[in-house]
Amino acid sequence: WDIVSASAESVTFTLESTDMEEGYPGNLRAVVTFSIRGDTLAIEYSATTDKETVVNLTNHSYFNLRGHKDLGTIYDHEVQLFCDSYTPIDSVSIPTGEIASVAGPPFYFC
Repeated sequence: WDIVSASAESVTFTLESTDMEEGYPGNLRAVVTFSIRGDTLAIEYSATTDKETVVNLTNHSYFNLRGHKDLGTIYDHEVQLFCDSYTPIDSVSIPTGEIASVAGPPFYFC
């Protein structure tokens, strides 16, 4: 990933992947922008390709909400997700394609 622009509020990266790199057809150009909007971290993705191919951009960052100097655990952190549904996975963690409701256990924490 290469930085293409940066400011106090955001940074934008691009990635160029050539046809058949890692077995995927098409020349791919992916763009991701991380920005701070008030007290919110926004992550925006886009991608273009010149052949039909699979693209599934995501983020797997983990944050210590206490700050980088705190060596404590994350066990008392709380997360709130505003969603009505999710995609279940199979026994080897592959999404099934089903769109399931988050209503009820194990996603209902109230």
